[in-house]
Amino acid sequence: MSRIIKLVACASIAFATFIGGALAETGSNERLADDDLKRIRVAADARRSRSAQAGGGWSQAQSGRRSRSIYEGFGNAVFARAGVAFAADESNADRDAFGVSGTLGYRRGIARKGRSVFWIEPAAVYFSDSQTTNVGAASFETTFSGTGALLSLGYAYDLGRISPFATAGAGALKIETEVDDGFSEVSTGEMSVGYAGVAGVQARLFDDLALEAAYRYLGSVRTDIIGIHSLEVGVSYRF
Repeated sequence: MSRIIKLVACASIAFATFIGGALAETGSNERLADDDLKRIRVAADARRSRSAQAGGGWSQAQSGRRSRSIYEGFGNAVFARAGVAFAADESNADRDAFGVSGTLGYRRGIARKGRSVFWIEPAAVYFSDSQTTNVGAASFETTFSGTGALLSLGYAYDLGRISPFATAGAGALKIETEVDDGFSEVSTGEMSVGYAGVAGVQARLFDDLALEAAYRYLGSVRTDIIGIHSLEVGVSYRF
């Protein structure tokens, strides 16, 4: 009987030892698995951090390249141009010299989509032109001059250093006409609704300063007022 009890006790001790070792090995494997998961998570977080930093650097580089454009972050700008002018209708007219033309304005950007930039542009315009008209034996020297305030919508296609642009708008014009027949002078002044179209190109000199060259046609809704062509050059400054 005592021998049986000893055998049972030895078997119990061996079974308990086996179970304990198995449980210890299982716990060790679980700890190793947890450690592996932690290392995987840390590596994934590090990769995401490096990707984000690289993406941010690329975006900053792209932004830096775009900022070299005169239209990047387009907000406020002023511009001034001056040039020559001549009347649209010069039938039976002799010209000794061209007239003068000038524009002073302000730009406010309203939208940008890709390379396309849009803005509103209030501007003051001036022109003066003289021509001599022969009617039979009589000769008349006519001088047209005018000032106006126009509100235009502008568009530019941003190529970086060079950007073509165009504007179209309307406003108030005051036209003065002086006719001299050699014996007397007659002057008249008229208010009218005018319209203008401009096509030009802008060349960037510095980040905020650019040269401009533009053609402008200035007309009136009144058919008795002659339209004026202008060729102008000038500068624009963005701030």
